[in-house]
Amino acid sequence: MPKQHQRMGCIILAGGKGNRLRPLTSHCAKPAIPFAGHYRVIDFVLSNCINSECDEIWVLGQYQVDGLHHYLHQQWSKHRCPADMHLVKTRDTQLPGTAGAIYQELQQLEHSLATHLLVLSADHIYKMDFRPLLEFHLAQDAGMTIAAMPVPLALAPHFGVLAMDDNHHLTAFYEKPALHQICHLADANGMVLVSMGNYLFNRSCLFNALLDDAEHPLSSHDFGNDIIPSLFRHETVCVYDFSNHLIPGETKPYWRDVGTQDAFFQAHMDLLGANPAVRLHNEHWPVFGKEPVAPSYFAGSEKSSIQDSLIGAGCELSAASIRHSVIGSHCRIHQGAELEDCVLLGQIEVGANSKLRKVIVTENCRIAEHSSIGFNARLDSQRYQRLPSGLVIVSSSQLGISTLHDLH
Repeated sequence: MPKQHQRMGCIILAGGKGNRLRPLTSHCAKPAIPFAGHYRVIDFVLSNCINSECDEIWVLGQYQVDGLHHYLHQQWSKHRCPADMHLVKTRDTQLPGTAGAIYQELQQLEHSLATHLLVLSADHIYKMDFRPLLEFHLAQDAGMTIAAMPVPLALAPHFGVLAMDDNHHLTAFYEKPALHQICHLADANGMVLVSMGNYLFNRSCLFNALLDDAEHPLSSHDFGNDIIPSLFRHETVCVYDFSNHLIPGETKPYWRDVGTQDAFFQAHMDLLGANPAVRLHNEHWPVFGKEPVAPSYFAGSEKSSIQDSLIGAGCELSAASIRHSVIGSHCRIHQGAELEDCVLLGQIEVGANSKLRKVIVTENCRIAEHSSIGFNARLDSQRYQRLPSGLVIVSSSQLGISTLHDLH
């Protein structure tokens, strides 16, 4: 009997409200937040799907979905995406949760020709080839495979924590556990395996799991809380260790969930340095983003100083100093301004002689001249949003911040 051709479809969950990222998500969906200049967060998972030669892509959105779909139509559907892409607005009147969102679209998914379905999150920054994951899944004869990554024990309560046997079979799963529940799982280096939120299913396994879960009135219809804990007790569920996964052109695996402001900031910092943790420019595994329509940045003075930073297209610098920062597209930074450890999302004007340190500035902001942000914890807390880590979030309508309607 000839071997069945394997077709891999991708279901991208892009429906979260992103409350922990506010005000970054006040006017756009979490996956549509600008990242590192001309990218959006969702571009990373979509690039992984395209580079992995996936056959179908389903993007399930719910909140602020119109803007997300507009971006995907403009930048992905027309000319770049060789896979069949389906943009779906899920309903919030039926089952809640990540599994509930997919269950609502089962009738549409039944028309898919995919033999295997990936369930992926839209708000992670990483590079992953899903083909080795499929090969591992087939070799294990698994119904479901979970991609996992080791993290320090202290961070584990933010994730689903896994235990597996020598055959990579899942033996225990703890969704966002207390530390005392999982201390025994830490290795000699104090690391535990956590779910990356990337799941590969046999088609029938996923459909049956969703149908069974929908029948339970007490279920929260969530993969971490309900599907996985139930499934591995009667199906072969395996664990794929992402720490052994290396993309050509990269020096080590990289994955970061950017669901919090601190994580979003740190993901930008990971792009910097002589040997960045993740490379945006890798010809072997490109990250596709918005096509630049503006010229490269312009430094209008020889006194401009840029050190260890990324500068987006269409930016203008006038005798400014920028250190270890990521500047989005169409920003204007005036004379005497100094920025260090900053992330500017785009369409931002920084007034003359302003000083910013460890700051995220949301889109369409104008920062007044002689502003000082990130240097005085008490004043920063009064005027802006200051996190316990010291990171300051600046958005329009705060003291000294106005909305930028037209940069040029």
